[in-house]
Amino acid sequence: MTGRFSQAAETVHGFWSWWSDEMLGMLPASLKGDPTERDRFDIFLGDEETVIEKVVRGAAQKMVEPCGFNDLPDESWEQISVLLQDQKPRLFLAAKDILQIPVTMPRASAGQIRSALTLQLPGLVPLMPEHIDWNFVEIARDAQNIEITLVIARSSRLDELEEAFAYKEIMPPVFCANVADRCLVLRKPLELTHRPINDKKLLATMAAIGMLAMIPVFTIGGAEMLASLNLERAERLQKDLAPKLAQVRDVRREETIRRAAAPLFNMPSAANLLEMIAQNLPESDWAIASSQSADGSFEFIADMANRESAETALRTIPQIKQLEIAEEMQAENKRARVRYRIAR
Repeated sequence: MTGRFSQAAETVHGFWSWWSDEMLGMLPASLKGDPTERDRFDIFLGDEETVIEKVVRGAAQKMVEPCGFNDLPDESWEQISVLLQDQKPRLFLAAKDILQIPVTMPRASAGQIRSALTLQLPGLVPLMPEHIDWNFVEIARDAQNIEITLVIARSSRLDELEEAFAYKEIMPPVFCANVADRCLVLRKPLELTHRPINDKKLLATMAAIGMLAMIPVFTIGGAEMLASLNLERAERLQKDLAPKLAQVRDVRREETIRRAAAPLFNMPSAANLLEMIAQNLPESDWAIASSQSADGSFEFIADMANRESAETALRTIPQIKQLEIAEEMQAENKRARVRYRIAR
């Protein structure tokens, strides 16, 4: 009888763990303390300025520092320290800190996008996967394909920003990127609660959790506990079959991922080509963005001090058989900025 009671207790514990996660998912973002459009604290990084924005109940306060994040004065850090007492901070990376890569995937892989991207990262990004933080956002889909944008950031850059907060003894923020008017989280550090126990929002959260917790106590929970008392024979059978069932599940999962990622295996790698471009451009020039389409064509944006010498250098690369000018863009100062296309 003791064994059956212990088994029932384990069943109830497992059920409660699952139900706790479900209850947290039911709570609105405002009760969980997550940023919303009406209550948020955001830091926006720019090349020449840093914007600190706080919104409380829809009322916004905005502070613009005419310097980069690394040059923020002590007064700004003190203001940040005060503001984050009421809201979790989000830090939006500058455009130069992220790389956006468009990827087309088959509609059938909708449920395995992250797994398929994980397999294909070495061929999609110009850095080793262990050196980046990444996420993706779906842009559009039709009956055949799903268009997504893969967003990556150097892990070393995020580590550097985290160290800046740690040096000021401030909890690091959630690192985000603004892509297609959506907030995409790239790294979410450890979160510790900093609100007092008498906070009205915390009390409302506890009350909501309590009410939700009562839903399954006398229904699902009771049924699970009673059913567990008669499962010994079924569990013995399951124990004998467990290794074979696990093997079958692993094979099916791997096959599903392989089929989802199959269209990407034939996609040419952009990493080697991007590296060749970087090595051949003059030291005063650089590529600021790149993308690769499903048909294998490759585009990149070059920022050049001397366009003629840069194009001459690019045409010497053996892998570039045909360099086309896709768009001439406006650049700062007297530099030239052009989007080039390489057809394959």
